[in-house]
Amino acid sequence: MLRTLNSSRRILIQLHCRGIQTHAAGDTTAKLSPSSMMGQMARKEREEGNISSVFASLSGEGEKPLPPRFAELKRAIIGDEANQRRLVAGWGRLTKRLAEVAQEIEGKQQDIIPQTTYNEFINGRSEDLTTRIKNCGAVIIREVVDQQTALKWLEDAKAYIAKNPSVKGFPENDKQVFELYWSKTQLSARSHPRSIATQRALLSLFSHSPDAPVSLHTPLTYADRFRIRNPGDAQFALGPHADGGSVERWEDETYRKVYQSCLKGKWEEYDAWTIGERALAKQSMYEGPGACGIFRAFQGWTSMSDTGPTEGTLKIYPLIKELTAYTMMRPLFREKQSRSELSRENYLSASNWELDFETSRFPNSPIARSQEYNDQTHPHLELDRTMVSIPRVKPGDQAWWHGGK
Repeated sequence: MLRTLNSSRRILIQLHCRGIQTHAAGDTTAKLSPSSMMGQMARKEREEGNISSVFASLSGEGEKPLPPRFAELKRAIIGDEANQRRLVAGWGRLTKRLAEVAQEIEGKQQDIIPQTTYNEFINGRSEDLTTRIKNCGAVIIREVVDQQTALKWLEDAKAYIAKNPSVKGFPENDKQVFELYWSKTQLSARSHPRSIATQRALLSLFSHSPDAPVSLHTPLTYADRFRIRNPGDAQFALGPHADGGSVERWEDETYRKVYQSCLKGKWEEYDAWTIGERALAKQSMYEGPGACGIFRAFQGWTSMSDTGPTEGTLKIYPLIKELTAYTMMRPLFREKQSRSELSRENYLSASNWELDFETSRFPNSPIARSQEYNDQTHPHLELDRTMVSIPRVKPGDQAWWHGGK
């Protein structure tokens, strides 16, 4: 996350130290130009809510039409004939690539996600490991905190919740995601010396120009919620999503520059690890309940139990460049024939998609909510095949992922 300090005019990276995801355990979380109309809007105080306020899918909302200005925005992004040709060519390469990697991801499963130990990551990270982390956009770091400490955090968290039964949470009838941000357990997890050292090492994966007012040496913590998942629970099912805003990625002029290569059809040139315009991008234009106004470099959590695939743990799409490119280019295209008229292969073929000059639709990118994904809105990702559970983790292990992922 990026923050400006008025005293020195330096921008610091703030990490989302996401804490405690468990199976019968807990989750303390921490996270590492607008239209003229939006520029004139006064900042309003956010309404109090719970995690369902952040995601349209959890609150039961369907996709709502966006205002007509988004059709104008889309046409402006699509641009002239030269850019249209680049976009169509890039879309063809991207959809072909997504089909290829879907098979690769399905075959490798957890093996596609980089794993390392605290000591290796801090003291001897190889070039191969660094490359794998940058390609994936996520990493499992083991033995960051000793198991005894992590298990003590879990018991303390449970005791805190028991003493404060009125704390808000979701689902309301079986609370598992608690509106707790500053409990002693959460503070301990975020400020543990080895957690801080891990965060500092994660920041070194990013780069910036020498004259940029950015520090990659000072991790700051963005407080987030706390989760305790009940064994076998199927009620709280948050689907695929990305942090870092929603329509802001396209609507804010500065934020849009981060993804300029994708929006010019040259998605292969996109670099998720260059700070660039991220420091100044407006990621919260509508003051949504889950919006954050500054860049979160990483997000992550610390496991407080032994948990693994099929046990309610985190799932990710393990290729950040391809995911980002598709996220940014998808609203610019629409299907020619519906999926009911074609085989799935022919439906997904680039020849069945054309530039969309007419509609204001940005699929699953609602105003004042988070960006979400499903097979109806983002079919080329083939999410049933490509959302991979992270490897089994033990108490004290940490999972980290890029803040734009």
